[in-house]
Amino acid sequence: MKSYLMFFILFTTISICQSGFDEFRLFPLQNINKSYTMTPHPINMGNGTLGIVYSKGGYPDSLMFSKTMDEGETWGEPALITQFVNNYPSVSISAIRTTTGRLLLYLAKTTENSYQAETACYYSDNDGITWAEGNSHFTSPINFRNPRFSVLTDSTLIISGISGTTAGAIIKSTDDGDTWSVKTYPFRPADFCSISASEYLVLDNRGNQLKLIRSTDAGNSWDGGT
Repeated sequence: MKSYLMFFILFTTISICQSGFDEFRLFPLQNINKSYTMTPHPINMGNGTLGIVYSKGGYPDSLMFSKTMDEGETWGEPALITQFVNNYPSVSISAIRTTTGRLLLYLAKTTENSYQAETACYYSDNDGITWAEGNSHFTSPINFRNPRFSVLTDSTLIISGISGTTAGAIIKSTDDGDTWSVKTYPFRPADFCSISASEYLVLDNRGNQLKLIRSTDAGNSWDGGT
C-alpha cells in the first residue's frame, strides 16, 4: 500500500517547474483591485489553447468563459455561462474538456450555512462559444461541495467531492455527461486518483487524519484505508 500512496502523492502534485515561466501575466478580464471569492478554473483545450472559467463579480453574480491561444497575451470575447439570481458566499467549480471535445462545468453554490450547497452542471459543444445547462436534475448527493473532475482511461467521467459533514460522493457518467449516477460513501475525499478504469484511490480526510482508501471494482466497495 505504501507504493500506492507514493504514486498517489506524485500523481496529485502539480509541478510548474517544467514550464519555465519568464513572467507572470495578469488576467485582464478581472479587476486587480477587487477581491474575488471564487478561484478561476483553467481548462486545457488542446493545441496550445487555454480556457478559463471565472466570476464577473467579487461575490459571484455570473460565471464567464474566455480562452487564449497565445499563452495569455490576448483573450477572446467572454461568453456567459450562467447568471446567478442571488449572490452566494462561495462557489466551488470544476471544469474539464472530455475526449469528445465537450466542455463540462460542475459547480456547487454554498449558502449562508457552509454545509448547505446547491449544485448545477453546464456544457458547451462549440469550444465555449455558447453554454447550456446540463442534466443537473439527477439525484445529487445532499450538500455536495468541492467538486473535482477526473477522466478515466475508458473515457468515463468522475466527479468526486464532499457530501454533508462526514461523507463523500462520486458522481459518474459513461455518456459524456448526458446522464449521471451517484454513490455516497462514509469518507470525505480530499483527492481522487484513478489507476485504471476500475481501480480508484481516494485520500480520506475524516478526523483530521489522511487515510488512503482503495477500490478495485469501480467504486462499488472500498477497503478500510491505511
